[in-house]
Amino acid sequence: MIPRKSDAAQIIERLRALTQSPWLGPSRHWWPQFVFHFTDIQNVVSILSLGRLLPRSRCPSRVEIASVQVIDTTDDTWKDYVRLYFRPRTPTQYHNEGIRPAGRLTSLEAHCPVPVFLAFDAVEVLTRATTRFSEGSVAAASSVGEDSRYFAAIPFEKVYHDSPLSEAEKRNIIFHRHAEVLIPDELDLSALKYVVCRSEAESETLRNLLPANVRDEFEDRIRGGRRGNLFFRRWTFVESASLAQNSVTFRFNPSTQTPGPFVAQLCVTDLDNGKVYTWKDSSYSAHRLLTVNVPQFTGPTPYEVRLTFDDCAAYVGRRITDEILF
Repeated sequence: MIPRKSDAAQIIERLRALTQSPWLGPSRHWWPQFVFHFTDIQNVVSILSLGRLLPRSRCPSRVEIASVQVIDTTDDTWKDYVRLYFRPRTPTQYHNEGIRPAGRLTSLEAHCPVPVFLAFDAVEVLTRATTRFSEGSVAAASSVGEDSRYFAAIPFEKVYHDSPLSEAEKRNIIFHRHAEVLIPDELDLSALKYVVCRSEAESETLRNLLPANVRDEFEDRIRGGRRGNLFFRRWTFVESASLAQNSVTFRFNPSTQTPGPFVAQLCVTDLDNGKVYTWKDSSYSAHRLLTVNVPQFTGPTPYEVRLTFDDCAAYVGRRITDEILF
């Protein structure tokens, strides 16, 4: 049994009241039901395979999605904690979400090419005896508490704020949008409800990157597509992929602000004999549609396809005869 806070009931009541707050509106009313971890798809493969989330101090080989300058100014204490957010669409996510070409990162130089959300049950995580929470970014020296009194004082109207900002309020609201949930040591995945990808193509990619046994364990929790108000969707990603016998077609996010140029490379591997067909464009712009003919197959052939932009894996899929395997 996981030990619970002595005032867990008050925290649960506060969460219940938040879900019924009319100011949240239809797109955000579900946010208080979850706490969120946002990271690159490669890190999610490691997390699901390991079966737990580890703090920064114990993840030396992780794909770095954060700003080095922000990490360097964060108190080392919090590097021993697993850090979640109360909400998606944080300012940090705005700065790093999506595949962006060289020279098009923001001033923070953070990059999360293929973002995935891990959505945890808020009640289960927040009522654990060791869980702490902040009213804003701990990187900006936010106060931190662990009881229901502190939790009740968090200004969630600012934490969940999701409208345009005036210059006068910008600094304060951005600070609170980064309010955090802090778990010492590690976080098991027993409270993990959903693994949410930005598109169906990216959910296919995640399934194909996972070991078969891990994929089977989490299959029912993996989601893809436009459901939920989780991503900004302003940058390049694969919306859908169609794998035919002798051609591969990709549809990209049509509203991307960063279509390129990318070094784009497509590798198609014959799963029967290992033969590889490669297509490459050193200055590719991912506006809407890409179709590449694959001449090496004379009949129905199982194959794997991997599309990369600037060495970032944008899509990984498999075709087995007439079916796509996830």
